[in-house]
This record gives sequence, structure tokens and C-alpha cells, in this order.
Amino acid sequence: MKSLRILVYYLMFFAFLRSPLCAEPVLSHIFSDHMVIQRETEIRIWGWADPGEKISVSLGTGNGQATTDTNGSWRVILPAMRVGGPFALIIQGKKTIVFRDVMLGEVWVASGQSNMTYALSGATGGDKGILQADYPGIRFFTVPKRIAVAPQSDTLPAAWEVCSPETAKKFSAVSYFLARHLHKELGVPVGIILSVWPGTAGEERTDPDSLRRDPVLRPIVERWEASAAEVTPTQHIPWNSQRSSMILNCFARRTIPKAH
Repeated sequence: MKSLRILVYYLMFFAFLRSPLCAEPVLSHIFSDHMVIQRETEIRIWGWADPGEKISVSLGTGNGQATTDTNGSWRVILPAMRVGGPFALIIQGKKTIVFRDVMLGEVWVASGQSNMTYALSGATGGDKGILQADYPGIRFFTVPKRIAVAPQSDTLPAAWEVCSPETAKKFSAVSYFLARHLHKELGVPVGIILSVWPGTAGEERTDPDSLRRDPVLRPIVERWEASAAEVTPTQHIPWNSQRSSMILNCFARRTIPKAH
């Protein structure tokens, strides 16, 4: 019993350390060194801190301020910037956070099943592609696999990677070739956010309202709504349950609206 109590205290302490409501600025995992931010559109930076904490953000010549709300959330909108970099993204609150080697360019989201997951190392022409994959202006962010019945505030821990033979070989072949094409044609940095899961259904990446509007797809939502009382947000759900928005909840539903 004593060992069990110690384990419970340890898990509670670890969860507290990972909580976004800690006493210093914490940002979504989508922000890290080597990230690419979409050019020529408003730049939205968000995170968590103590309620009422003053937050200032700077990127290149842009800067902005915010005050954390009562829920511990904050967001700063910076003016649009042209292609460029590398920059330092600086967030100041009770402590200072600096993300380095930040680029402004094109950001694309790649999502799907097995075909989108298929690594460059196994693709036709992949061996040659890997040897040539030395593109510092191309960056990858892979969203960790996770499902949830309710929208999540962040992804699991992850970070941006610079394209190299080592990082490209394990990355999505389709996404890599798209990024390389854009990089060569446009001459700008390119960031790919990869959210893939083999064997999953389309409804897991679709919000319930969109499914409800289609008479053919509406039964999918109705089936899950009928069993909603049996499922809680913290309950373990099999990865192949095919519940609507289970994958969407863990990335796009919160991250994309905040980023645009």
C-alpha cells in the first residue's frame, strides 16, 4: 500500500509539471527551434501562464503583448512578415523562452493513412532521394499519434526537424517530394506538418457538424452520440474505434484555428 501511495504521488507531481497552468510561459509543442511560420499572414503565438501574467512576444521586427486570462491562456498576434530568416522567436513572461532558427515561408499540413505514412526509405527512387535530401530550408513536424473524444489543448511532445538524409528517410515520401518541389519552385522555406495514422477512417479527422450535414455520413455521428454516455474524455478508447474527430481532436481542432 505504501508503494502504491508513493507511485500515485509521483504521477500527480509529474502531471503537475506537465500542466499548461504552471507559473511560467508554456507554449504549444508546435513551437520549437527550426520551425517554419506561414509568410504574408498574421502570426499567432499562443500558450499558457499564470492568470494575469504579462506576456510579450517578438519575432524579427514584429512584437506584441498580451495578458493571460483567468483560464491561464494567452495569445499574441504579430503582423504578417515576408519570406525570411533565420529569426529568434522570443517570449517573455516570468521567464524568457527563445526559439532559434525560425523561418518564414510556406507551411502545409499533410494528413492521411498508409499512403501518406509511407516513408521515403521505402519509396521508388527513395535511395537517391535520401542521398540528395540536404535541404536546410525544408523542415518537418510529425504529430505524435493520439486519440481523444474531446478537443485537446496541445499535441504530445514533438519538435521541428531540419531536412537531412537522416530525417528525410523516415519521413513521409509524398510529403517530402511535395516539400522539395515547393522549395525548388518557389525558392522559399517550406514546413510540413505531418499528421498520419495507417488504417484509420476519414471520420476520425472530421468534425461531427460536418458529418451531420451529409445524410449519408450522419448515421456515423448518431451512432456515437447514442453511446456517448458510456464514454468519458479520459477513458481509453481502442485506436480503431472510428469515432468522429478522435484524431482531429488531438491536433487540428485546436492548433489550426489558433494558427490562422
